[in-house]
Amino acid sequence: MGWQKEFSLEFERDELRRLISYVNWFTFKPKFKEQLVLLLTQLSEKNINLNVIDMADEPDGYGFDCITLQVSDRMTGNMRQQITKESIKFNHHRQKGASLSITYSATGAVHMMLFPSSSEDSMAEHDSLIIFHSYNAKNITPTIIENGVRDLLRYHRVTGVLHKSSIKDMLRIKLLRVKTYFIQYNDKENKFKRLTALYIPALTLFVTLLATIATILTMKITMQL
Repeated sequence: MGWQKEFSLEFERDELRRLISYVNWFTFKPKFKEQLVLLLTQLSEKNINLNVIDMADEPDGYGFDCITLQVSDRMTGNMRQQITKESIKFNHHRQKGASLSITYSATGAVHMMLFPSSSEDSMAEHDSLIIFHSYNAKNITPTIIENGVRDLLRYHRVTGVLHKSSIKDMLRIKLLRVKTYFIQYNDKENKFKRLTALYIPALTLFVTLLATIATILTMKITMQL
């Protein structure tokens, strides 16, 4: 019957997609790593320290693979001590760097994700962001990777306790959160929750920005008069 043949072809295409994804991942992964190492070297010359981590060096499962560029950890300068009858323990606070991961799954899915900076000096909770999704590693171009590294540095500055992010950084991360929302959430209930959380702060920031610009223009006009 025609409909049975149609479904048979769909399932065959699924398996072919997974096979193509598998072959292309291991074909292009060395190129991804090479570019990340090059960007790491260039940024280190600008006193921005990062590390490249290859999941294949220490696999923790089967079917998954990942290459990660992470901003190096730093001590924040804060410390707390815990005094007990037996000993005194010193907890030196650390800022863990944000990271950019290019991930592969045996399902065929390939993602680029941003993970936030974290520290004992902050109670803030930040989500991971999906900035690219595909079923073919070939679609990840050098430009996409370079833009991903720029977004990594932005996300590190927005979520890190040792940095003060710019309005440009915050607006870019807002846009990436919206992009993640469209990639990740499909059912209406979660979309409504995410829509409320994402767009109201973004709208507030936009209105505040417009008000600031209007104030500056008004002051310039007044000074000219």
